[in-house]
Amino acid sequence: MCAGINHQTWYIQASHKGKDLTAGLLEAFEKHPEYSRTEKVRIDMLRRFGYSSQNRTPI
Repeated sequence: MCAGINHQTWYIQASHKGKDLTAGLLEAFEKHPEYSRTEKVRIDMLRRFGYSSQNRTPI
């Protein structure tokens, strides 16, 4: 589930096959070999606000 305005989108809930994955997003980003290096601001926003920010093609 997403919410946003203009070109800024926040993923406020993530699920797969009915299982809520939202709580595990931060840990997954932090442990990912590429995203932990290339998405530092996105990870920091998730850590601070609890929502994953997307302002381009979703990752």
